[in-house]
Amino acid sequence: MLILKNLSLCLTNKICFENFNATIYENDRIAIIGRNGSGKSTLLNMIAEQIHPDELFLIPQTIKDFEDLSGGERFIKKFHEAINKSPQFLLLDEPTNHLDSKNKSWLIKMINNYPGTVIFVSHDINLLNNCANTLWHIHDGNISVFQGLYEDYVNENKLQKEKLLRQFENIKRKQKEVVLKIQKEQENTARKKSQGEKKLRDKKWLKVVTNQNKSNSENSQGKISKDLNLQQSDLDSQMKDLFLPEEINFNFDFTGIKKNSTFSVINGSVGYEKDKPILQNLNITIDDNLAICGKNGSGKTTLLRALCGDEKVFRTGEWNLPKKIQYIDQHYDILDDEKNAIEIISEANKNLNTNEVRRFLSGFLFRYNEECNLKSKYLSGGERVRLALAKICCCPSELLILDEITNNIDLETREHVIKILKNYQNKFIVVSHDEDFLKKIEIKNFLYL
Repeated sequence: MLILKNLSLCLTNKICFENFNATIYENDRIAIIGRNGSGKSTLLNMIAEQIHPDELFLIPQTIKDFEDLSGGERFIKKFHEAINKSPQFLLLDEPTNHLDSKNKSWLIKMINNYPGTVIFVSHDINLLNNCANTLWHIHDGNISVFQGLYEDYVNENKLQKEKLLRQFENIKRKQKEVVLKIQKEQENTARKKSQGEKKLRDKKWLKVVTNQNKSNSENSQGKISKDLNLQQSDLDSQMKDLFLPEEINFNFDFTGIKKNSTFSVINGSVGYEKDKPILQNLNITIDDNLAICGKNGSGKTTLLRALCGDEKVFRTGEWNLPKKIQYIDQHYDILDDEKNAIEIISEANKNLNTNEVRRFLSGFLFRYNEECNLKSKYLSGGERVRLALAKICCCPSELLILDEITNNIDLETREHVIKILKNYQNKFIVVSHDEDFLKKIEIKNFLYL
């Protein structure tokens, strides 16, 4: 058992979390989730500091050992090292980032069978739903603890939101009733005053009674109104504690862009040297959205670069592709590192004036000058994805290509990607090992390398 007391992470510009207390029991499976930059990796390292080195094995997000191996191979080698040492606590930071589907399934099985306590940071839905029995969600300066699966957590928040919204509506209805009642009382008082002016001259005591009735009515309605305001304030506080991702708002302008075209590769081959093809005998028909799947090192990214016409990739065969293709790679090279969000969107769509650019960016949650004027190279991973998505939305193409778009992004940004792709009105190709993601964007055509 490990007891955490008063853990806090306060940065110069924000409070990530304060005074977090928790008890970690033997064989717990704890997943730490939250937005990019919320402090997940730091919390994992803070936990590691509370554990004796002999009882701990931490695999970081960036593994510097084994430089001759790929990212996925490095993690697997490091994980085997951990298994051999069999520590009481196994801590993993984004373990599935570089793993293909087969190795993800292997990792889930290994975590479930591990005899010790496992704590991991992840945005991987399959890993969260299959391995974690407890969620620690960092958001709004706090850490929410939930016992159960990620899907249960999301559904519970949705149910709570619906319940609170119904209560909000009930309070608004009652507030309107109070206002109408006060107005009615005032109208009645004014009418009685007008009708009774003559009597008041003869019977002074009636004025006292009338004023007293008016005062009692106003006090009663005022108390009710005050109680309703307090209830509304309490609901506001409860709503703030819920996990309610912000929605992005977008519109596609496909003016002048061809739709429903079919593209193809016939007898194609690709590689970085003319006589050494990495892939050959390629026959691909792109008449609908397509997912390209395969093991690490199977040539998926090389094929994407060939589709985009990258001059560093040699290709042979017949390639019938559109002139304009948008490509978001794993490093978001679609963004100019030295330009800010306003400049990037203004250059992508010259028909938008400054105010229209700001409104457009606001829909992608870029609402403050600091975010809009910061060079893109200084943005967080989630912000860079949102800006890349904004760029493709403001000037869509005949074909959109995405390479492992869900790697290194938080769960909220992942939902943004899903929303955009489900509403994209032209064809797109995705490379992904994320089965849940492919299911949610409703991919039906697969190319396995």
